[in-house]
Amino acid sequence: APADDRSEPEATEAAPGTSAATAQPLARIGVVSEASGDIIAIDVNNRQRSLSVTDSIFRGDAVLTDPGARAVLTMLDEGKVYLREDSRLVFESYTYYENNTAGSAILTLLRGAFRKVTGLLGKSDPEAVVINTPVATIGVRGTDFGLRICNEGACRLPNTGATLGNGLYSGVLDGEVALTNNTGEILTRKGEFFRISNPDATPVPAPEAAGLLFSPDELSVLDTEPEEALGFWAWLKQRLFGD
Repeated sequence: APADDRSEPEATEAAPGTSAATAQPLARIGVVSEASGDIIAIDVNNRQRSLSVTDSIFRGDAVLTDPGARAVLTMLDEGKVYLREDSRLVFESYTYYENNTAGSAILTLLRGAFRKVTGLLGKSDPEAVVINTPVATIGVRGTDFGLRICNEGACRLPNTGATLGNGLYSGVLDGEVALTNNTGEILTRKGEFFRISNPDATPVPAPEAAGLLFSPDELSVLDTEPEEALGFWAWLKQRLFGD
């Protein structure tokens, strides 16, 4: 049976975590493990609730962060989602069978950015986790990666303030992801960063997006030769963030 915990017991009126049609509990798929700022969830019945640490995430929830807000969500399969500020992420579907680590998940990033660290679900089946965006579909293959949607010149690099072009930016800290749009599919691996400007555009390398997707501490995993005084990723972090 799926390892989906359940919300409160059956109620006579629909409440957060229940279906309006039947007042039956919806599947609990994760929990808020860290939170900063204003964060809300909108459920499948379009009801809104505020989120804080220890609150549940249910299948079908859209999770939204305000400007300056951030959240870390821990999923049932032990995977983590680091939702950045001013973002909207929808958990379209999520099923996890704890006894054999099987199941599937479909997430849709509509605005903003997140970092995803794969849990048992993605590690047991490379095809099990899919991320949709307006520009491309991302296949997760046991990995640690980040995505950001940039529109209307809203994305600026830390330190330099340089504005990045519109589109979807992706970067991989570990493993690999498959980027698919109308031009086909490419695999991106650890240390690779790409931009896709629209659904019909070929992905192009975008190493400058490293500081847009990850913090300096997160990028430190890419310094594979720490004995060097200034490796490439150390140089890049210095360029993006300063000393």
